[in-house]
Amino acid sequence: MAHVLGLDLSKRRGAIVAFTDGSYTTHYKFGINKLEDAYQNTEWFLDDLGLDSTVDKFAYVEAPVVGRGGAKVTIDQSFVSGVVQLCLDRHGWAVDLVNVQSWKKHVVGAGNSSKDQVADWVDLNHGAVARGFGADQDLYDAFCVGLYGVPLHSSS
Repeated sequence: MAHVLGLDLSKRRGAIVAFTDGSYTTHYKFGINKLEDAYQNTEWFLDDLGLDSTVDKFAYVEAPVVGRGGAKVTIDQSFVSGVVQLCLDRHGWAVDLVNVQSWKKHVVGAGNSSKDQVADWVDLNHGAVARGFGADQDLYDAFCVGLYGVPLHSSS
């Protein structure tokens, strides 16, 4: 049984979506005021999943986008990403960074998809899950990042 997480992180927010054997299971959205918040919220989510060390666990984190919003924003986002990756690693998750254009191309079909196109794709192809996200773009992105990793760990 493979467990896959998709994560979308920024300087101020985090979104995690979980899959088990390719099927959506749960999600979590949290705010970040300081780096400890990113670590603690990730740890709470992982603890709530209740997975032991004998299961396969893979996490896909959207890589910080260099230059968007300036160097300071990129650096701050990289710090958040690093703290979350540390938490995942300490809890036994294999972690991979995913370029935004890569997950968009492989999941949505075009690497230059806009936020609206990503949301429309999720709404159309995964409507029941999307309704639970309340049109939250961070959750849509985390869901798609997770979907990028799901086929890499399918049991078929």
